[in-house]
Amino acid sequence: MQQIILRDFLSYLSNYPKINTFLLTAGINKNRPEYHLRRLLKKQNIKLAIIETKTPKIHSFNYENRIIKVVSLTAPTGTSN
Repeated sequence: MQQIILRDFLSYLSNYPKINTFLLTAGINKNRPEYHLRRLLKKQNIKLAIIETKTPKIHSFNYENRIIKVVSLTAPTGTSN
């Protein structure tokens, strides 16, 4: 993918306070959602804590006084492995 336009992920959390879990396709290469989420959180000095290292990987982070869980699902194709 080239010229990726990212949505304002954190504004969704602010605008929809009932969101407490995000499901992402797996992988941390530069075209995967988890990679972009990590970059965004790092820019905002938000720590992404590991909960589970086995597949599916589960992380969490604190945002606006609530815990948001992030589940990285197995990639739908074998090409990402």
